[in-house]
Amino acid sequence: MSDIDSHREPDMQRSRSTASWVMLAILGAIVCIYLGLIVGGRALGLFPAGGRPGAHPAVGRALTYLKLQPLTGDAEPVTLDDLRGQTVLLNFWGVWCPPCREEFPHIAALAEKLKDDPKFRLLSVSCGQEADEKNEIDGLRSATQTFLLHVHSRLSTYSDQSAVTRREVAMTLEEPRFAYPTTLLLDGQGVIRGVWLGYGAGYSEQMEQLADELLHPAAK
Repeated sequence: MSDIDSHREPDMQRSRSTASWVMLAILGAIVCIYLGLIVGGRALGLFPAGGRPGAHPAVGRALTYLKLQPLTGDAEPVTLDDLRGQTVLLNFWGVWCPPCREEFPHIAALAEKLKDDPKFRLLSVSCGQEADEKNEIDGLRSATQTFLLHVHSRLSTYSDQSAVTRREVAMTLEEPRFAYPTTLLLDGQGVIRGVWLGYGAGYSEQMEQLADELLHPAAK
């Protein structure tokens, strides 16, 4: 072997080693990006948590606390005891939240479709941003009314003062953060039967399908 070849061989080995490390780094970055998209997307509602519509690890758990105050329309104070025997769609949203505004017409349409069923109840909870919400019920009411007028909706809404019910929901779902919008479907015993985090195309159809299954079990 010539002196040139003997010098070239270590250089080639170093090049191959460097290339291998570069490929490993690229693969590692791809894996991290993929996992980040899946985890982040699930929190935003971009990817369903399971194959069945509304599936989530919290399905089957009972919500143990709920207390909401009237905000707009003919809403009245409501607690978990007031909802016994009813199928409840509990929707947390905010006028400041773009996915919430996109979802709202679909929720309102679903409420209109099921309004004549005495066993169905929609609780539309308008939420302010955390930094502004503590003692700003008047501001929340004004912003919500302005939004409802803009979208030509007469849907009654509720407030969750001090976010007490949201904290209970977050603990029950065991999610790292509270996503907006968040929607739960509860059966007549207050057991969670469906969970939707964020907004996605087809979510309202899933909500309607599961609500119909609860409202008309004999038909399934």
